[in-house]
Amino acid sequence: MSLVDWLREKWQLYKLNRPFVWLEKKIIEPLDSWSDRSNVFRFFSKVSPVIEALVVLAIPFMIFYYENQREERQIKFEENLISKQAEVRRQQAVRDYLFQITTIYLGVKEQDEIKDNKELKKLLEATTLAIFDELSVSEDFRSRLSELIGVDWEVIERDQKGEVINFLSNLGWIISSNDEKPLLSLRESNLSQADLEGVNLWGANLGGANLWGTNLGGANLARADLRGAILAGTYLRGAILRGADLGGAYLGGAYLVGANLAGANLAGADLERVTFCETTMPDGTINNSNCDS
Repeated sequence: MSLVDWLREKWQLYKLNRPFVWLEKKIIEPLDSWSDRSNVFRFFSKVSPVIEALVVLAIPFMIFYYENQREERQIKFEENLISKQAEVRRQQAVRDYLFQITTIYLGVKEQDEIKDNKELKKLLEATTLAIFDELSVSEDFRSRLSELIGVDWEVIERDQKGEVINFLSNLGWIISSNDEKPLLSLRESNLSQADLEGVNLWGANLGGANLWGTNLGGANLARADLRGAILAGTYLRGAILRGADLGGAYLGGAYLVGANLAGANLAGADLERVTFCETTMPDGTINNSNCDS
């Protein structure tokens, strides 16, 4: 290699290395020198043992927090599972009940066969009361799980109870015919918050029943036995209550706008905070006392 070629090659290497040399001289070396003199770095060098000690002390707390969160997640998972199992059980109970009633209905030719069989009638009535209790979620259970997973238990109760009542009404087992007593009694049944809008309960025996917050808008309750029933907050807009016996019933906060109470018995009934508007009273007069509210 000639001297000229050697010099040319060295010059090319110098040009390539020149930016890196400049970077080192102008930035890296001053920065390194500044870091040696910086109070900030000296401060961190002094406190680093303290930081390490704090981190070591924080480890047990971090482990405790993680374990606590894990337990809470496990509890939520178990409660969610319980709610799903409860709902499955409720749905299965409804299916079993409706299947049982359908089987009995198809197995008899006349309702008199059930009326004459007192044991079967008692069994049907007991099963009917039990299914409504099964479909009722306790207030504590409902509130806890509603906050946790957003389940609207009231909708579930309304739908399932309404399904059973409509089924029995369509069979004609809980309503009167020809002024006779209904085949099955709903006395003291738990129908709270059920959706019974427009249902036919003509002459039904609902004495002492819990109808708190139930939707009975437009329902036919003519000549129904509602003695001692709880009708607090019940929605009865446009309901037909002609000749119904409401003796001693509690109607606190009931909504009776447009309801027909002609000939009904209200002796001893609690009518506190009842909403009356275009309501036909037992004596045939129209009560508009709450139309402005």
